[in-house]
Amino acid sequence: MSAQPPFDVAIIGAGPGGYVAAIRAGQLGLKAVVIERDSRFGGTCTLRGCIPTKALLRDAHLLHEVRKAVQQGLFKTGAIEFDFDKIQARKNDIIGKSNKGIDYLFRKNKVTVVRGSATLISPTRIAVSGDTPSEIEARNIIIATGSEAKPLPGYTVDEKRIITNVGALDMAAVPQSLVVVGAGAVGVEFASIYNAFGTKVTLLEALPQLVPLEDEEIAKELRRVFTRKGIDCYTSARLESAKTTDAGIEAVVREHDVDEAWRRVGDQRGDVRREIQPCRLALLGRDVAHVQTRRVGDEDRIADRWDQQARQHARVEAAGTEHDEVGLGDGGEGILGRLDIVGRQPHAVDTLGPHDP
Repeated sequence: MSAQPPFDVAIIGAGPGGYVAAIRAGQLGLKAVVIERDSRFGGTCTLRGCIPTKALLRDAHLLHEVRKAVQQGLFKTGAIEFDFDKIQARKNDIIGKSNKGIDYLFRKNKVTVVRGSATLISPTRIAVSGDTPSEIEARNIIIATGSEAKPLPGYTVDEKRIITNVGALDMAAVPQSLVVVGAGAVGVEFASIYNAFGTKVTLLEALPQLVPLEDEEIAKELRRVFTRKGIDCYTSARLESAKTTDAGIEAVVREHDVDEAWRRVGDQRGDVRREIQPCRLALLGRDVAHVQTRRVGDEDRIADRWDQQARQHARVEAAGTEHDEVGLGDGGEGILGRLDIVGRQPHAVDTLGPHDP
């Protein structure tokens, strides 16, 4: 195993938290290294999350607006058709440009890049496994591993019939039917996208409303809009079973606490059981991608899940979703200030705008 020279700061992960911290560290004259196991930079947001999803949402919205304009008589044309291959190619081009931009900024600011998976073996040492195993020593470490697809117990993802957000972004063709499990931000985005492209979408949410983290008024309005567009929305519902067949997935959904009209056709508990077939099943939850760790001697400084103990004993800090159970990542530049890596206090941020003293 080759050893790397000591660095001022090592960043595990090249997503929005990691690459921002690395670039800023380089701008401040620090010796920075980024450890990334993916072949491309940008993390979930750039490669399989926010950016590609918004690219598809833009095209879906454009298609919806053109069709509405035709219905209003603004354009004299026949049925509006779209080229899904070109839509996917545009999305992939956007991802590629973002990746190249990050790579350029790494080189410009003299950030060292090491490919592989990181293992924290002490508060100042990281073992990197890959084609060329190595060990990195750094005075400070930033964990910016982001998120990964969250599995649903009992279901095996193949990214063909049972898919995560990765498979939902990389489909070769528009599916005929799609069951989306989870009506959070990611779930409603994909429901909206594929509904616009002509897919019959069923949206399931275990809690009593869509987008559970939003206000009730927003959830009600979103459900009204989705229902008008033909999206079947079931709340207080769960996926009871899903069986793989040659035609796709045969899903069984159980909806709880439905109104009295539905109770009369349900079982004795008042639940309603629905069968949906054939379909693709989209499991779109995300979970924190934890760093692989191991105990070294009597040192219990690094925990398997990120906790306060690591912060008390080591110059190690977590960015974004690694210390955020909601999954809303923060920027990596602020981590430099929290660790006091640069040896000075960061400037205060005025979130209210200009004001009188």
